[in-house]
Amino acid sequence: QWNPKMKKFIRGKRNLIHIIDVEQTLRGLIRAQNYLQKLAATGAQVLFVGTKKQIRPVIEAESKRCAMPFVVERWIGGSLTNYAVIRKRLQRLEELENLEATGEMVQRYSKKIVSALKRERKKISRNLEGIRTMNGLPGAMFVVDPKREEIAVKEARRMGVPTVCLLDTDCNPDYAD
Repeated sequence: QWNPKMKKFIRGKRNLIHIIDVEQTLRGLIRAQNYLQKLAATGAQVLFVGTKKQIRPVIEAESKRCAMPFVVERWIGGSLTNYAVIRKRLQRLEELENLEATGEMVQRYSKKIVSALKRERKKISRNLEGIRTMNGLPGAMFVVDPKREEIAVKEARRMGVPTVCLLDTDCNPDYAD
């Protein structure tokens, strides 16, 4: 299945497989690279989003390398539009980590409650660890497969955050700024 809006980016079709025009892809990648370099030079953050199993380790490693926030587990609805609630969850994560680091958790609570608190910390950490360093709206958002990350792209559009997308022939190119 392919999106008809992607027709101008498709070079041909062979055995029901659409072949992407590599020249246009290269031009688009260079434009995206220049844009993101200029944006990062101003000090703005770029949020990397990629929850596909194949791309998770790449997104995590590269975003950590350039000290930018990332989402690899799942997009939590409202991460941009309702950022105040996300900040509260991150504060709760820090509180739980402090309890565990000081040993206060084991002294003050029963085994059952300690187990529940550790489970809560693990869940919050898994979902929000990447955006822990994000302080406010990012300058741009880099999305791998905007069809899969549709909610993230819609939130970015609503908040006026430009999106740089890496997409396939089944995606809508209008999502990418």
